[in-house]
Amino acid sequence: MLVDTGSNWLWVNSKYCNNCVEAKTKGFDHLTSSTFDAIKKPFVLHYGSGSVAGLPAFDQVCLVSRSRDSCTSSEMEFMVVLRQSGLDFLKVQGLIGMTPTRMEKEADLFIEELYAAGVVDSQVFSIYI
Repeated sequence: MLVDTGSNWLWVNSKYCNNCVEAKTKGFDHLTSSTFDAIKKPFVLHYGSGSVAGLPAFDQVCLVSRSRDSCTSSEMEFMVVLRQSGLDFLKVQGLIGMTPTRMEKEADLFIEELYAAGVVDSQVFSIYI
């Protein structure tokens, strides 16, 4: 997953994306999720010279760690990517938008949703390299 501090979208490559990197083996299979709810209105996000298109949806989003697995409510909004354009250089399965303010009304703030669900103790994130 790519962390993007200039976006508030969370998106994942669908297993059914024909041109996403390793989507067939590592993509999200929304057909197997009992809590998945698509909004049915396709959407396109633009990133400089590239874009992703897919279905905004609601589902549980879970963080997996060695000590515990924690999930948000099933109301987390994100996008299931069905097509990419101009982003072949991105060898990732998705993007986590970590902007602290809502840039687009359609997308939930990831860290805010994790906090509301009790997954994290505060609305702060860091990256350890």
